Amino acid sequence: MKARRTCPLFLLSIAAVVGILVGDLTPNLIPEWLSWTLGISGLVATIALFGKKCPVIGSFVLFLTIALLFSAFHVQKLDHLDSFVLLPNLNRGQTIRVTDARATVVSEPRFTGSGQRRFGRAVLKIDGFRLAGRDWKCHHRFPAVFEIMPEELKYGDRIEVSGRFEPLREATSPGAFHEKKFHFRSNDAVGKFYVEAGNRVDFSGENRGFRVVHWAHRTRDHLESALMHGIGHHPIETRSVITAMVLGMREDAPEEVEDLFRLSGTMHIFAVSGLHVGIIAAFAWFMLPLFGISRRTASLIIIPVVLFYAVVTGLRPSAIRAAIMISVVALGFCLRRPARILNSLGFAALIILILNTQQVFQPGFQLSFAVLLAIAWLANPI
Repeated sequence: MKARRTCPLFLLSIAAVVGILVGDLTPNLIPEWLSWTLGISGLVATIALFGKKCPVIGSFVLFLTIALLFSAFHVQKLDHLDSFVLLPNLNRGQTIRVTDARATVVSEPRFTGSGQRRFGRAVLKIDGFRLAGRDWKCHHRFPAVFEIMPEELKYGDRIEVSGRFEPLREATSPGAFHEKKFHFRSNDAVGKFYVEAGNRVDFSGENRGFRVVHWAHRTRDHLESALMHGIGHHPIETRSVITAMVLGMREDAPEEVEDLFRLSGTMHIFAVSGLHVGIIAAFAWFMLPLFGISRRTASLIIIPVVLFYAVVTGLRPSAIRAAIMISVVALGFCLRRPARILNSLGFAALIILILNTQQVFQPGFQLSFAVLLAIAWLANPI
């Protein structure tokens, strides 16, 4: 009862997680149209029950309703992934060559070579392709590998490219990297796209990237230049670790350096966490009053600052979680409302899961929220 009154958003986030897990395990349990109908009906019933002062029953109905809606939302995503026309071929391990694939670059390209061998990777959202003299539509995402990636390729570019669809590999031994599961959960991908050297890559001149992401990338480049001031003569290994620690930029880090950190158990150094976001917020909190800005105004300024920093550092789940929680605390300060850590944590989880239900299955999401949840529960008893 106390948790329902003081931390309602935390309970709703649990309902969302339960619904997503049920939808993932039993996608055909309830027809999609019935799930949406029951979910909307449940919202109406919840409002009626609270209006009749039946908070306990209303809370129970609301919990089931949120679980049902998130389950339907996740099943809808899974149905979309299963709708890829070449999925049966990929499941049989076949490779399919296509031409005139129309795609948008939806991630920052990562180059891993130099000179004539600019091997690179990016995530492409392919809208259509040509196969066997016929045009096909798909609207799916694929991790793409370029044997020679164009230097001018950037986030948001519209391109036409020829290549081949390949199946994602499964783990070859227990505990080994499971490429298929990783890209399915992190990129909503059911296969990968391979562009060989010499394949056509044409730019349409159009860019469909979000403007705020472009601003974030430019800001990140300026910050990187500032960080590198005075240490440009140092080896790339040193510089890449610094940029990864501060800005989450792993694009320039040599793979052998990442392997060393991974094997030593210190790969978390490369991850931008909530601590980074907290440092930015604390810096703004103490610096802004020095310029005559009131605390209430400073708390409002902090909100867009931490949200923009989360975008600059690559929208990591831990950074998003921290930015949302700090925004809630700052807004509560303006409204003179006390912030509750579990409620703020639940609100952050709901926002992230609305944006992408697959985050439930990401280790970064799980560890980030589990650690903070443990702190919230055990801090006072300890």
